[in-house]
Amino acid sequence: MEFSSGMEIIRRLKRGQFISSRPDPSDGRAKLVSLTQKGEALIMQLLPQMGQLGQLAIAPLSPKEQQQLHYLLQKLNVYHNPIFYQAHQDDMQAILAEKLGE
Repeated sequence: MEFSSGMEIIRRLKRGQFISSRPDPSDGRAKLVSLTQKGEALIMQLLPQMGQLGQLAIAPLSPKEQQQLHYLLQKLNVYHNPIFYQAHQDDMQAILAEKLGE
């Protein structure tokens, strides 16, 4: 199995015309990436299989364990979403200091 870097994956998706990128007007070092129509069509085509893979991933869990997993993932999402959006404005050291007291 090949392990690719995030940038290599982005290059491949661009070559396949599944995504496009443009400079971030607020940060000259960054690029904004978005799905093309071809990329959106592929996502829609793969959604049923992605759902099946999700069901396979949680298959060994009881219904109660599945509910607990969902609850914990939601809790993590609520915690991390603001940090993700803040990361576009602050550096990682400032976020760690604020969240972890480091």
